[in-house]
Amino acid sequence: MLLFPNLITKTIMRIKKSQVAVEYLIMLGVILFLFSIVWGKVNQVAESTRINVRVSNAEAYLEKLKTNIDLVNFYGEPTKIEIIVYVPDGVNFVNLVNNQIILGVQTSAGETIMGVKTRANLTGSLPHKRGTYTVFIKASGEFVNLSY
Repeated sequence: MLLFPNLITKTIMRIKKSQVAVEYLIMLGVILFLFSIVWGKVNQVAESTRINVRVSNAEAYLEKLKTNIDLVNFYGEPTKIEIIVYVPDGVNFVNLVNNQIILGVQTSAGETIMGVKTRANLTGSLPHKRGTYTVFIKASGEFVNLSY
């Protein structure tokens, strides 16, 4: 016969409750660990997508300019047109060098430089801050003048 049956039963119950609490804490830790791994991967994919969209928008900006500059150059003076362009976030600079438009886009790996060649020598300036702009393209002599 046991001398203190209630005391032994209570002690066993406390041990079982403690064991259950520890098991729940371990499960919670594992779930949080797995969640943090998934969250990190989601953020990595989101950043990669954001950079791809930024670079694609910059390429579209350059291509739209090139197409319209070549068109104005083909028809010659006094041709002039207005186009609406979207400059994406992350564009650091836009330079006109002879017949090239050179653009720098900020990415997670640093700055990516891209450019296009046109059929005409270029003068003027282009926007490099994020937003929508009206760009004026005008043929003048041997050059195509760009302004916004």
